[in-house]
Amino acid sequence: MTQPHHIPLAVAALAAAFAARLALQHRDLAPLLPTIHRVFAVGAVVVVFSLLSGETLDWFERSVDTARDTGTDVLADLRDEQQLALSLVWLLYSVVLMAVGFWRSNRGLRVIAMGLFGITILKIFLYDLSSLETAYRIVSFVGLGVIL
Repeated sequence: MTQPHHIPLAVAALAAAFAARLALQHRDLAPLLPTIHRVFAVGAVVVVFSLLSGETLDWFERSVDTARDTGTDVLADLRDEQQLALSLVWLLYSVVLMAVGFWRSNRGLRVIAMGLFGITILKIFLYDLSSLETAYRIVSFVGLGVIL
């Protein structure tokens, strides 16, 4: 369920996407409209990214709140799962951006998708895998290799 503080982010993403679309449709009226279109399009991508990240973190925070009395091992596991889920959401979002970039022949979206994908891979290597046991780390490296 969407938190009340996430509704303004969703509205901002829709407004930025709508403004970007308008700027693209009327680019012949003013020379700055293509630049304005890019700014609003990137803004929409960033706001949706923030919204997805926030929702993922909030979902796990609710799980952490209900598990506080169970012990520190469970909390540590939930924190690790939270970071892995966040990385998965980022990977899926980058794949969606890449697909939309190819579908719309939009080089900018493809570049943003590759950048987000690279940042996510770095996060997985430097942060997420450091807390896993050896067996899980091996499976994760194999899975990461398949994704790459």
